[in-house]
Amino acid sequence: MTRVSCLVISLLVLCLTADLAAQLPDVMYLRFNEGTGTTTADFAVPGIGTSCSFQSTAGFDTSNPALGFACFKAATLNPFSQVNTNATVALSGDWTLEFHCYFAGGTTLPNPSILHDGTSNGLKAIVLSTPGAPNFAVTLRSDTGGHQVNLANVLPVNTWTQFAFVHTAANNTITSYVNGVLKQTDVFSSPATLTSSGPLYVGGEPVTSTFNGMIDELRIWNTARSGSQIAANYNQEIAGYTDNIQAGPITAPVNPSAPCTLLGSAETVTLSVTNTGSNTVAAGTTITMDLVIDGAPPLNEFIVVPAGGLVAGASLGYTFAALVDLSIPGSHQIDVTVGLVGDQNPADDVASLTVLSGGTAWIASYPWTENFDGLISGTTTPPVGWTQETSDSSGANSDWIFLMGQAATTTTSPLGDHTGGGLYAYVEDSATSLANVSLRSPCLDLGTLTMPGLSFWFHNQDASGGINTNPMSVDVIVQPAGVVTSDVFGPEGDIGNGWMPRTVDLSAFAGQFIQIVFRGRSDGGAGNCDTAIDDLVVFDLVPGNGQAPQAGLAVFDLNAATEANGLPVSSFLPGPYATTATAGGPLDFDFVGEPNRPFLFIIGPLNPVAATYGVVGQLDIGGPVDPMTGVPVSLQVLGDGFNPVDFFDLFFFTGATGSANLDFQLPALPTGLLGAFQALFSTGNGNFFAISNAIALTIN
Repeated sequence: MTRVSCLVISLLVLCLTADLAAQLPDVMYLRFNEGTGTTTADFAVPGIGTSCSFQSTAGFDTSNPALGFACFKAATLNPFSQVNTNATVALSGDWTLEFHCYFAGGTTLPNPSILHDGTSNGLKAIVLSTPGAPNFAVTLRSDTGGHQVNLANVLPVNTWTQFAFVHTAANNTITSYVNGVLKQTDVFSSPATLTSSGPLYVGGEPVTSTFNGMIDELRIWNTARSGSQIAANYNQEIAGYTDNIQAGPITAPVNPSAPCTLLGSAETVTLSVTNTGSNTVAAGTTITMDLVIDGAPPLNEFIVVPAGGLVAGASLGYTFAALVDLSIPGSHQIDVTVGLVGDQNPADDVASLTVLSGGTAWIASYPWTENFDGLISGTTTPPVGWTQETSDSSGANSDWIFLMGQAATTTTSPLGDHTGGGLYAYVEDSATSLANVSLRSPCLDLGTLTMPGLSFWFHNQDASGGINTNPMSVDVIVQPAGVVTSDVFGPEGDIGNGWMPRTVDLSAFAGQFIQIVFRGRSDGGAGNCDTAIDDLVVFDLVPGNGQAPQAGLAVFDLNAATEANGLPVSSFLPGPYATTATAGGPLDFDFVGEPNRPFLFIIGPLNPVAATYGVVGQLDIGGPVDPMTGVPVSLQVLGDGFNPVDFFDLFFFTGATGSANLDFQLPALPTGLLGAFQALFSTGNGNFFAISNAIALTIN
């Protein structure tokens, strides 16, 4: 039967009064797993009106049932633990009693009861308290008439064992089976009944015969089950119905094993269908199969039971001919409903499965942020979908720590998170020397981003002033192949005591599935340089409309300038770029072109796309274009390596490596935007010239 919202004990009670015999099912069945996995239970008995109840410390065990989801467990030796079925048993003629028993031993009381009727000389199945060689014996007393069976050396400790006792009235025998195998046949001078003088109890008797262990799958039949039936069904669940089929489990599809792997657009759905009734489903019978994916209209197919029929406890496997699309990232709900004419329990006709395409926390909506604020301070448990790498390091401080406020190492950790009130992720350097402490992001689908980028706030303070720094890097793993691109950011170490923004260009991974790895370390040498990150954002970079640096031809940087997204000149993204300087502070001009080439260095007001010159590039500074010269007005030449007129002009010439560098101390100038700079380089190609990116300088 399907697992619904709780554990339900299904108990069908026999009563052998002549007037009612024809109306009763042929089995009383007590099992402890008619549910979906909760630890609560509904002991209602279908169609009878009585109910079962746990007494004392009795309860469920879901970790080690004989069959199904759960079993009865006697939690302690004393006080007693038992289930009161609130139902009597009164069987004459043929009958069969079956149950699974897991005996933990350890009893100090005589003969623990497996089941009993609460009387001293009535129905009882017990474990003899003295073990045999090497196992315990089990005894069944079926009634008060002296009908007793003793099975020696049959019950090992801490092992599930199934017992079956079959009474055949025609020859006054009780045949016993252990785990589906014939054990012995006892012959009596009179027919044995299976009769309880009061309610049937499962588990130990109060005080006198407490039971230490577990019991599952109690079945009492009003027929003599054959040896083949016992062997076929002793390790199979059988519902208390004559005509019933059960859907599931669904065995395909399954969750992808590799990170960030999507399921396909043509997946197959496979499940089993089990006859959980006592009657055989005849050959040629049609069983309907309805498949629903994510609540869509059902796909209708059917099974025809093959020759020989579907006997009790047997299963059929079925794979739907229809293929289903599970390629969209996220969870998908699969529901299959089976149908059989005359099915007595529709509650177990639905099998359900949830599969995850792409993993547990697939990210496909942007901008996506992570600020770590929902975590518990001082722990290493990351947000959903994030993982602490297990193959990088081990031992103390081998994982990132999520922290609110300042860490114990106050000289190197942040005072708090970037915004002041939440948590941040942190690598502790104290008493460790680890080359790799890595934190991996969820799977990111960059298919919707044109120019993906990552921004975050970074803190890295070395108490030694940069001598013993622990630099951090950002790596990217392209999934599902697992290809690693190292150092898309960094390694960057000591930046002093303060949070600083950092931006990483991920445009090389546009359209791919990736994970981002923050790779810290603590092997700088002195144990006094911690690393922290906070307020991560993955977003679509906004492309600028200015001239981009031209690698190898025309590249200009000034005081680590950045473009509109915060990326440096080395990103080679379109400009314009911007930077700042303070009075008395440094101005560091860096130029890169072809080796041994002159270049022109100019300043003017920032004006993106002021003039374009095809493959040569565009000017992003100056005023309107002079129609006579084709050059924007309001430009001023600062250095001319083409026509040097003074000593200063000689610096505007690349060296043998293609680079030139000029360092100045900024004089006292008014604060605000000073202007924008750009360079025009000579080239040896057919274009003759190449224009660099522009950089606007603001005086603080």
